[in-house]
Amino acid sequence: MAEWTAVVRGLELARELGAAEVELLLDSKLIVEQLAGRWRVRDPKLGPLYAEAHRQLGALARWSADHVPRALNAIADELANQAIDRVAAGGPVRVVLRPGDPRPDPIPKRTQSAPAAPIHAWMDGYVRAWRSNDPADIRPLFADDATYQMSPFASQVRGRDAIIADWQERGDEPDTWNFDYEVVCADATLGVVSTTID
Repeated sequence: MAEWTAVVRGLELARELGAAEVELLLDSKLIVEQLAGRWRVRDPKLGPLYAEAHRQLGALARWSADHVPRALNAIADELANQAIDRVAAGGPVRVVLRPGDPRPDPIPKRTQSAPAAPIHAWMDGYVRAWRSNDPADIRPLFADDATYQMSPFASQVRGRDAIIADWQERGDEPDTWNFDYEVVCADATLGVVSTTID
């Protein structure tokens, strides 16, 4: 859904900008093949997006769609991450750059003086709870029906009360570890964080 929605919105923007030709560079080989008609769109939820994309492509003088493997599109990936950070920080959902426009400054890394985005506030609470092992610090981090895993291969703990009990049982002694994190990307419902613990 996200990939097809991005194609449709990109084509809408191209139309707004008056484009007669569009070159789509996509990291989804599936969409490239579906746009070309070589592969079918089997998911009924994607049918309307597929139809809308083809309607918009039909209005162009010329268009192409090529697959660019993710490993080769680091710039696009970085721009996508900046957009997620920008929206999470309360910025505009869409920024249009025309030839010659200056690039907007990227969302700065969080500093002590910068206001905390929701993911930063949650991570700060997580580190505080890890330091204290206090149920009052752990409780606000999790919903009643949350699941929690200490590592990808650990068993899941279900429910806030079970998470608190498990957390206290595993508690690390204060000042025996360092925890650093960096938000890789985040939106209102999902965050990806890189952590270093020693």
